[in-house]
Amino acid sequence: MADFRKTLETGLGLGLSAASIITASRGRHVAVDPFQSDYDNCGLRNLERLGLAGELEFYADFSHSVLPRLLNEGRSFGFIFIDGNHRFEGQLVDFYYASLLIEQGGMIVLHDTWMRPTTYLVNYIKTNRRDFQHVAQGPRNIAAFRKSGDDRRNWM
Repeated sequence: MADFRKTLETGLGLGLSAASIITASRGRHVAVDPFQSDYDNCGLRNLERLGLAGELEFYADFSHSVLPRLLNEGRSFGFIFIDGNHRFEGQLVDFYYASLLIEQGGMIVLHDTWMRPTTYLVNYIKTNRRDFQHVAQGPRNIAAFRKSGDDRRNWM
């Protein structure tokens, strides 16, 4: 069963989603964002102001570098929020590693579904990843998937 106190997000931005995730999960949150300094560390400063910085494990690096390291360390998560690189290949790589890091019953949520690359990824997951169940959401700007089995696709 997924431990929703262990959370991960790609992209930190202003820290709004991180603040919500930390507050809701009451656990340790990992955030990956190589461009936080471009935002004058606004997300990090906002979390500090809210008293949530102590629950944050922050990586000022690209997700395609950090996520494989977390996997190699044997880390796993109950909730993963993908909101970093919005190019299709960046999101696909983030989803690929998220699918390996997420626990059974855990949730992967994609943000900015109005963007074409995100729409492509949502369609890819729905079509190809039977180990993830699409969970309908009220907000139209996100897509949520629950890890509901093992990836049993033929590797050929």
